[in-house]
Amino acid sequence: MVLRLPSEVIADKFMPTVRAMLAEELSEHDYTQKEIAERLGITQAAVSNHLNGRTAQEERVLNHPDVQKTVKEIAEGFQADDLNQIDALAELLVLVHDQRAGGVICDLHQEAVPELQDHDCDLCLHGNTSSSILARRDALQSVERSAYRLSSCPHLQSFIPAVGTNIGTALEGATDITDVAAIPGRIKQVGGEVQVPAEPEFGASVNVAEAILAANSVNSDIRGGLNLRTDEQLVEVAQGRGITVHEFEAEKENRSGMREIFEQLGEVPKVCYHRGKFGMEPILFIFGETAMEAADLTVTLTTEVVHRVSDSPS
Repeated sequence: MVLRLPSEVIADKFMPTVRAMLAEELSEHDYTQKEIAERLGITQAAVSNHLNGRTAQEERVLNHPDVQKTVKEIAEGFQADDLNQIDALAELLVLVHDQRAGGVICDLHQEAVPELQDHDCDLCLHGNTSSSILARRDALQSVERSAYRLSSCPHLQSFIPAVGTNIGTALEGATDITDVAAIPGRIKQVGGEVQVPAEPEFGASVNVAEAILAANSVNSDIRGGLNLRTDEQLVEVAQGRGITVHEFEAEKENRSGMREIFEQLGEVPKVCYHRGKFGMEPILFIFGETAMEAADLTVTLTTEVVHRVSDSPS
């Protein structure tokens, strides 16, 4: 048996092809070879090799729709100046993570180490393609992407409560907090920056997980959610956009209390909040069918609040 790591396959076959694809895509956007080299952090000679077909390319990577989609999004992001190199690196890390989890990297690794084909390989934690493992993988990836979305929001720190923000995604049919993926230690504001302390794990949240479970028990489509500090302007912006908003008593911030509220309403509001009580700060929850939907709504609402404040006369 050849002791060949997945990282070797990534370095030898996956990334050379992805870099060549990026070089070609940027060239189509009228980037010069020098500009492409600067964007990709490689030499101009390497760019020339990529563009002239002198780089060996793995067909399965080249033709994979997820790889093609990521390459196109990165190139378009560079072109529109919506994406920097750190953002591009993050997108590539997510792509690599996905493709190690039963994707094309997994296929290439099993080809390089044929003995793995006779086993339910889980060396990358997600190699087994059973539905339960894939569902857990998807939930973790959803939270990872959503946390990155939040951390990239330049003004989110103004809305993070003292207890911290968390974001979670529940598995289908979730019954317990161990069925909810979230960020261990919560997302915090440190020195004016938003910090995500660790990669998502199941059972890493209590309060946000309980809120998601309460929402999911009333509307099974709602599996994502997060918490912020209660902000009156954020509530006003949500209401102005026609988003369902509900205020509840702080004592009800638990699974049974919130489930009771949602059952009485006959729906799960996208935004619900309380004004706190002694020893308990005001908290606002934003729900979505996915964690990313909740994160996107959060960025939209908080951005509008910040713009309102900056545009208001002093």
